[in-house]
Amino acid sequence: FKPGTMPAQLTQMLHEFPFPDFKANQQCDFRRLSWGMTQEQVETLEYLAPAATGINPSGTTYHIYGYTNCMGKRARLTHNFLSDQYVRGDYLISGSSIEEYKKVRADLENYYGAPALADEAENISYAGWSLPDKFLNLVFYPDHSQYGSLFTLTFVDPKHPEVQDGLF
Repeated sequence: FKPGTMPAQLTQMLHEFPFPDFKANQQCDFRRLSWGMTQEQVETLEYLAPAATGINPSGTTYHIYGYTNCMGKRARLTHNFLSDQYVRGDYLISGSSIEEYKKVRADLENYYGAPALADEAENISYAGWSLPDKFLNLVFYPDHSQYGSLFTLTFVDPKHPEVQDGLF
């Protein structure tokens, strides 16, 4: 695909919903959500309540909304709130390979350009983009103690960079 043109699998990943006829809204920050929404607004748009809730070390409240489809794979979906304001969304895809991570990273690089930060090591590989409307982080864990091999795709409100760390 041409630089600046989003490939179909990325469009699907960034804007995938339960309704196949939904038209991707480029004004959204993650899925059909926008930074600053309340938990109630997010639940209304996701059409479900969270399956589990907790507090991250960064101080955000995370809500695990169960599983969704992301690029044809089963992905755990989470949303994070700071003072009841939406600040972060995550896909966690377990059973992933380094090849899948590299394919998604290449697609993201073709669309967004080179990451601002990237590294590959034995126990983790990551790439991060600093975009005007979001921070986007892709991380691969080859042998995570809780989930096995997985990669995460995290979208963060650029007004809240402090919430980037951790799985969700």
